[in-house]
Amino acid sequence: MLNGVAHSSELDVPFDDVMRELRGTKLEHIFTLIHAVNARGADAVFGPRREHSRVFDMKILSTDRSLRKAGIATHLVRKTVDVAKENGFKKMKCEVTSKFSKPNFETIVDFPNVSFF
Repeated sequence: MLNGVAHSSELDVPFDDVMRELRGTKLEHIFTLIHAVNARGADAVFGPRREHSRVFDMKILSTDRSLRKAGIATHLVRKTVDVAKENGFKKMKCEVTSKFSKPNFETIVDFPNVSFF
């Protein structure tokens, strides 16, 4: 999953089952990292007692270098937040790629309960 719904029950799926179709592909490395982040951040995302069983999960947002600074990523992030709100989500998780992108996301993402990783 790139952007969409994260369920706490997904944490119970064995890593090998998740990766079976991705072994040997270009996506193997990034999804290995995503799985590690999800496992370590489970309590921050779903709560220590899993009080949030459904969380909107925003991952991997990128624009082509030639199109950067045109506001496209800002529009995509805002639209993603709107979709989460329209579908009744109370919690959002955003995975940012660097210490530089995190402050940008923090100013753009207008959501009452959000965690950044």
